[in-house]
Amino acid sequence: MPKRNCPFGTNSPLQLKTHINAFHIEKANDMERIYARTRKLMHEGSVRLQKAQMDHNVQTEQAFKCQSCLQSKFGVLVICVFCERHTCTDCSRQCALCAGIFCSLCSIANYDERYERYFCLGCSEH
Repeated sequence: MPKRNCPFGTNSPLQLKTHINAFHIEKANDMERIYARTRKLMHEGSVRLQKAQMDHNVQTEQAFKCQSCLQSKFGVLVICVFCERHTCTDCSRQCALCAGIFCSLCSIANYDERYERYFCLGCSEH
């Protein structure tokens, strides 16, 4: 059975929404404002994170002597948050609670669970 013909012909007006009130305009403006604020906050957060990493822990690749294993290494230098010693990436550990980067002398390995976890001296008491 074929489709029936359109009763309005081929020159029918487009069926678009013709009533737009202030609510629709304000909603669009609010979404643009929210998007701009979110984008600004995300950019500021990434800039702060990059500055914090450069200031505190990670520096560029260079030749240095690790103060934990006492070997000369070339690579990324990591500074312990607790004692501020220069350590290599092999000797550095991340605390499971505070997520700080610590040298092997300022971190304690915990074998209570299936995988080993490392805690800094401040978080090991908790």
